[in-house]
Amino acid sequence: MDRRKYLLLTVFAVFLFVFDLKAQSPEFVVTSFTHDANNLLARRADYKRLDDNDEPCALILVRTAEEG
Repeated sequence: MDRRKYLLLTVFAVFLFVFDLKAQSPEFVVTSFTHDANNLLARRADYKRLDDNDEPCALILVRTAEEG
């Protein structure tokens, strides 16, 4: 009886944990996309990022209405 009780409690705790993670993850939808060839932000040295192969990564500028 105690083993079944702990199993049920564990399943319930995992369910709550997964449900809480899903509730906290925001979803973003791309409403528009524009290529800005004149934006020099990616050419600044302090924004340069390399991937695992030491190749330059793409820079994606995201603007949202979300604050904080």
